[in-house]
Amino acid sequence: MFSCRPCLCGFLLLASPWLGLSNGLAAEPSNTTRFGIIAGMPPVLEGDAQKNDSETPIVAPLDYFREGDEFLIKNTAALSGSEAWVKINQEWVEPITAPDGTFPKVASDEMILVEIQGQVSVVESGKEPATATEGQLLPSGATVITGPDATVAIFIGGINSVRMGPATRLSLTYQVVGPFRLPGSTKSMQRRITRVKLEEGKAFSKIGYEPQVEQYFQLSTPRATTVASSGDFLIIQDKERFDIGVARGAVRVVDPKGEDIATLTANNQTGFQMLHNPEIKGHLATMTNNSRFLDATLTLIRQINRKVSALRERHQQGENMTKQERDYMERLPTIIYLQRVRKL
Repeated sequence: MFSCRPCLCGFLLLASPWLGLSNGLAAEPSNTTRFGIIAGMPPVLEGDAQKNDSETPIVAPLDYFREGDEFLIKNTAALSGSEAWVKINQEWVEPITAPDGTFPKVASDEMILVEIQGQVSVVESGKEPATATEGQLLPSGATVITGPDATVAIFIGGINSVRMGPATRLSLTYQVVGPFRLPGSTKSMQRRITRVKLEEGKAFSKIGYEPQVEQYFQLSTPRATTVASSGDFLIIQDKERFDIGVARGAVRVVDPKGEDIATLTANNQTGFQMLHNPEIKGHLATMTNNSRFLDATLTLIRQINRKVSALRERHQQGENMTKQERDYMERLPTIIYLQRVRKL
């Protein structure tokens, strides 16, 4: 009852909101008990909870209905006490592409600013900072700065994107090489090289795929550098720490001397992978820092995911999703976490 495989969890996440199993229930289901999120208890990874609190049961998505911050848990006779962990599946940050398949026009060798929320500034070489505008062309080498409540996405060549969180400053260069032919091949290839320098703040990176395109994506910070050719990941850089969470793909992390720290690989089986630099030692300290990073990740996703939120709201008002919209949701990577709840 209280376990599920990651692949099944992903299905349940997608199914439950669209089948009326989450918010907006017309009537409270029978044989359920209402639980609420415990104030001040941050989200945790399942592995951390099992290491530090193996006695508290974990309730799988199939075994509860959700209404906001409350959970209607079924078959509570199997619970030994008044508290439990509920397993929650959260979509990763949404892509620039809309659910209907449309996306802003950008040439393969261009970068533009889209989905601006709040105060965003751009500093081009030799110029004073200027307020960013929607659809603005961003020259290679420019610096982008977000205000304390602002976010913006940099759409790169129609494939990649960097989404900046609040109070973030970064610069980036972008170069397209080719087309060219590899030795012994008749196919034309293109290489896209993206280099991001994150001085401070939070940045989601999404490295997409296109046939006959080879990717090199590098994001550097004062404490570490990441290199990848595909995937989805978040980096938070502050004065003392470097934190990364990978939701999809493989990301290599090296120190300022170029020496390997780790390679993080994430998929539906491995789940959300994190790394902290400096390294955190001890189960409790690791759990605390993982929860801190996870909470920041979820907060950013909720702020950014306007297209996903609009889909959910439409469905709760009685509209059915189109096949294209369902496919859109199914393609989103998900992260799985636990939330502590108590019987109300």
